[in-house]
Amino acid sequence: QAALRGAMAETAREYERQGRAADRAGRTAEDAHRRATRAARQHAESMTSMIAGYARGALTIEAARRAFLGFADTDERLRRLQNQAGASRAEIEKLAPALRAVARSTGYSMEELTTSFDDFRDSLELSVGDAQKVFPAIAKGALAAGVPVHDMGDVIVRTMLNMRVAGKEIPRIIDQWVKAGEDHHIQIGKIASQLPRLTEVMGHWGYEGARGNAALLAWLASLHRVTGSSEEAGQALSDLFEAMTNPGVIAKLGHTPDSMEQGLRRAAIARSFCPCRTGVGSPLPVSSLFRLQGLGASRGAARDRPVL
Repeated sequence: QAALRGAMAETAREYERQGRAADRAGRTAEDAHRRATRAARQHAESMTSMIAGYARGALTIEAARRAFLGFADTDERLRRLQNQAGASRAEIEKLAPALRAVARSTGYSMEELTTSFDDFRDSLELSVGDAQKVFPAIAKGALAAGVPVHDMGDVIVRTMLNMRVAGKEIPRIIDQWVKAGEDHHIQIGKIASQLPRLTEVMGHWGYEGARGNAALLAWLASLHRVTGSSEEAGQALSDLFEAMTNPGVIAKLGHTPDSMEQGLRRAAIARSFCPCRTGVGSPLPVSSLFRLQGLGASRGAARDRPVL
């Protein structure tokens, strides 16, 4: 019995030793698991940080690449402009920072500014230096009007070519178009296709310079109030001008082509046909515009003709 008790006691002690060993092994395994988890987390964070660093580096490199390509593309455009315009290297070296300054102040891209500048200069056959003097005002006017630079440039081109606008009048022309947009909702882009014809006819009748431009805008404002659309107002005015140069309509108005033209020229000088004092000015009554446009069907038309 004593031997049996001794064996049982030894067995109990052995179980106890094994239990403590198992506890130690469990704690060791748990510590190892915690260390492994901690290491994995640190590794993941390190990898994430490294990947983010790589991504940031890649974005920086891409931004630098795009900037380099943008500058390279601009430089290439300027080199082409130099060749086409026959400009000196000194003129181009002055133009590049000037355009970049305009880009910073307006938000227009260098690509748009360079292209619009070249189109403007080429259309008027200006030197790079002369075009550079007025182009910043055109870009800032385009920003104020909320239109592409090319559209505002085209307005200046058409009025200068057809209505004898002088260079010193360009800021006033721009202000008139911006004001027409703000006060009468005239959208430059919507009447761009009509501008060559409208400015040509107005110039032919003697409406010139900033005063002539104000008269054009006054007529457009009158028609816009009726049509509610810049595009339709431009088309209506173009149709009106077509009627006023049509021999059949002119005859029904009681005029000959010569007397009509002479009367319109006198009106332009006297400012009686479309009085314009400041800004957009006071337009001819809409009813008179539509009578002119629609005349021809009745014999009474001649009695209602405007005094030219």
